[in-house]
Amino acid sequence: INRAIEVSDQRHRYYLVRSRIMRGLARSRRAIRDAQRAIQLAPDNDSGYVEKGRALAILQRRRDALAVFEDAAARFPTSNYLHYWWADTLVDDRQADAAMVVINKAISFEGVAPEDYQLKAYIAQQLGDWAVMQNAAEEAIALDEGSPWGHFYLAKSMLHVGQEDQALDRFLMALEKGLPKGRVGEFAADLIAAGQLTDAIKLRLRH
Repeated sequence: INRAIEVSDQRHRYYLVRSRIMRGLARSRRAIRDAQRAIQLAPDNDSGYVEKGRALAILQRRRDALAVFEDAAARFPTSNYLHYWWADTLVDDRQADAAMVVINKAISFEGVAPEDYQLKAYIAQQLGDWAVMQNAAEEAIALDEGSPWGHFYLAKSMLHVGQEDQALDRFLMALEKGLPKGRVGEFAADLIAAGQLTDAIKLRLRH
């Protein structure tokens, strides 16, 4: 990567790659510097702003991260990618209402993906809006039936919309599709809270 940065006429791309690598190695300050360099070289590319915002968020500098996303949104008002990560940062900052507004914008733009609806389902969960959570989960499944997360959020929503008897089967489907086993305890607790003690016992006995 370092050599590519030296010789490539697309240096901003390699700064972005190195920024992602640094972020993955928990070297977020270096990631921020590389993202800023990518922005300087290609200010009309939204990826640099996203990388900078994500790296700032990892450092718990969420106010700075949100400022980056807000400023970038003025430059890229219809970027699905940018608005997704802006919404993700907002909900991590416990601004679920604002996050819902932003993710709905992201979904209205070209390039919508299952992850957009999965994030919307998560935000709706934070708001306790179970009908919206269920709808978002169903939309995610419609776009990618094989992803476990749509099924997971649908199962959780079912516990609050009068479909408790279907929730365990849906959660087991999510496990079959690759949902991390670490979610079993969380969902068992959800079942108990919803009065589904028998299903919670069945789940723990099987997993």
